[in-house]
Amino acid sequence: MAFLSHCLFPENSANPGKRKLESKRSFSPFGGLYFLRNTKAFLSRYRVLTGLFIGFIFFPLLPPPQARDLTDTLRSYIPSLMEDQNIQGVQVFVFRPGRTYAESFGVVSSESGEKLTNDTAFAAGALRAPLSAYAFLSYLQSRNVALDQDISIPSGQVTSEQLLLMTAGLQSTHEGLLSPGVQESVEKIRSELLKETMEQTLPAGKHYVYAPQGYEWLFRSRELNPNELVRNEILNPANMENTFFYDEKEGRKLAQGYEPRGKTPAPIDLPRVAFNSYLDLLTTAQDYGTFLQKLTGEARSGGEVARYMLDRRWQTSASGGRSPGFYYHRLCGPSGPGFYRILSQYPGFASGAIFTDDGRGAVVLLNARQQITLQKILDRIMLDLYPECREFLDKVQPGYYPDNVTPAMLEELTGYYRPRYLLTGSADVFRFLADTHLDLEDNRVRFSGFFETEPSIHLVPLAPDLFMARGKAGMDGWMVRVVRDSDGDVTGLQTDLMPYDKVNVMFSIGGIVGFSVLGLVMLAIGMVWFFVRRRES
Repeated sequence: MAFLSHCLFPENSANPGKRKLESKRSFSPFGGLYFLRNTKAFLSRYRVLTGLFIGFIFFPLLPPPQARDLTDTLRSYIPSLMEDQNIQGVQVFVFRPGRTYAESFGVVSSESGEKLTNDTAFAAGALRAPLSAYAFLSYLQSRNVALDQDISIPSGQVTSEQLLLMTAGLQSTHEGLLSPGVQESVEKIRSELLKETMEQTLPAGKHYVYAPQGYEWLFRSRELNPNELVRNEILNPANMENTFFYDEKEGRKLAQGYEPRGKTPAPIDLPRVAFNSYLDLLTTAQDYGTFLQKLTGEARSGGEVARYMLDRRWQTSASGGRSPGFYYHRLCGPSGPGFYRILSQYPGFASGAIFTDDGRGAVVLLNARQQITLQKILDRIMLDLYPECREFLDKVQPGYYPDNVTPAMLEELTGYYRPRYLLTGSADVFRFLADTHLDLEDNRVRFSGFFETEPSIHLVPLAPDLFMARGKAGMDGWMVRVVRDSDGDVTGLQTDLMPYDKVNVMFSIGGIVGFSVLGLVMLAIGMVWFFVRRRES
């Protein structure tokens, strides 16, 4: 909206009723020039015309009705979500060129009842990755070396870009956090984790595999302290005073994290961090939004590091992919703007940020690990922040079909699909656990894991063999293309990040579980028969 600034700052709107008349002369609304000897008498006599005149002058400064929707909506919508989901605190920061809006809802912790403020930090987990990427690239730029450097790893050589894009072929891992009860030094555990996870399982540069250890290796290869570099390159220059790291948390304002446990969320202690460069970040929504504003502003002015982070992307045929630190998606359809997004689920916290390179974006932080609620808030902000997307997003919902696609055309797609690189290395044998079932349910394309009772993702057709994932999950907004062989048979799906292979039902998790249950039933029947026969004999 053209006047989103007034939506974000309604209290700053002009108030003509309190404006003092400073001149002894005034123009009549009809064009005559009068010398006013008695301002009070003039206003009394012509108060109606004067009010109309002043209102006419200042009308452009007043926010249009739709511009006030965002703040008004969030101030009612977020508290209702918090009450429904028993969430203790939420921070929001919305920005566009020249305008920002920051607000906090709830309390720091249910135990203390202390009101949450905009300078209270949350654990943001993977939102750290873009800061590390920016700091490392700025370090290279300051030394007048190329931003894409060759990096030696235990199994060979890759590039810094491949490590930042997670396309270096490293094995997938979700390690990086330590239980509070672990007594070993963080440095020792970090070294052991890197030794275990820095082996390549795929050719470099070919495929995306989630590998946060690559960020840690970047800093180690240059003998750099990632926290110190981020502070020097970003936090201090941008005055991000409420952003700090795990080792600096004592005495700082920090929200308590909670795990969802029915009606009574359970408080949880912050874990120690092994992969500092990817997971160690305690920040506020406003501070993180300040970094994103800095990044997009530098990119628009041609800054080398910022442009590198937004322009250097690994993309699939589905038009989405990965940039250094962020994921890249066409959330408003194939012809819409490209969105950069980063989401994180951390013990006791959920966080997310979304923005476009024109300087619009939002950051949302929760002190509860509830990604569905986080996604709902981001979706509501997006409708107001990107009005050009509203018609598309309102239309493309589960059950929608374009003119050239019918439910009957999708029957051949039903079945089980297995993500190709979700589990790599020694975990490859358990890939069947990630099998996803595609099915038609009330003419809606349901895409869910075998154990999911309430699917949060549906595939909405946009064209033959092209879909958009919709739902309250991280896959929301991804493009999905059908992959066929030379005979036209369906062999898999290609999403923004991960290819899926279609698998025979006998070898899918459905078949494996089904045959296992059948085997157990037959075994039970056999044992009953055996004991009955034994008793008879």
